[in-house]
Amino acid sequence: MTAYQRLRDELRRIDFAAEHRWLGEEVARLLRYHQWLVRTALQLAFAVTDNPRREPMRRRLTGLGAPAARLAVLHRWVAERVTDVDGSS
Repeated sequence: MTAYQRLRDELRRIDFAAEHRWLGEEVARLLRYHQWLVRTALQLAFAVTDNPRREPMRRRLTGLGAPAARLAVLHRWVAERVTDVDGSS
């Protein structure tokens, strides 16, 4: 199981209030994208057979880009609002 899959499993266990369900859905979507991106990049990097479609696909992968930036924005949004994550305060 990948780290992204474990994160998505943990995310599913969180009971979001109705007004914050969008957050869980968006984070899950971004994690799926990152998981796909890493898997695709590894497949392209370690492919052992020639395929004429591989090089154009490799060029289309431009990094984490906007999805990573959006994940960082969501992280800051949550960090500004959460004061007691582990129950110790």
